[in-house]
Amino acid sequence: MAHEDDVAHANGVIRSMVGGHLYELGVSAGGLVLRFSSSWEVSLGAATSVGDAPPVETTSADCVAAHMPLLVADLDAAGIGEDGVLTLTLAGTTIRCAPEGDYEAWQLNGPDGELIVCLPGGGLAIWSARPA
Repeated sequence: MAHEDDVAHANGVIRSMVGGHLYELGVSAGGLVLRFSSSWEVSLGAATSVGDAPPVETTSADCVAAHMPLLVADLDAAGIGEDGVLTLTLAGTTIRCAPEGDYEAWQLNGPDGELIVCLPGGGLAIWSARPA
């Protein structure tokens, strides 16, 4: 479970993601990577749900296929809950990635060096932007 102050800080940091569009999907043995025109990168390593579908492993063909229609869609909203769940809403469709007990479920890399990682159990590790 993430600390309330960490969640508020992280949600403030990721505000700059919103408005960019999803321009690239990448797949690796570790999961799915979403790259946005706002220069943010989202790595999903835990089971992920798209819309009303049940969560599926990010390395599965079903997960990749579920994300394909969202290519070039604008990111309407992004948020992190106190339970560590990451939500991204694109063109009215919500992607959800919940924490795992044994490994880091997701991470966000920002354009200025920001890094937010969902730790095992849902806590957050947050690194701020690099000094100018």
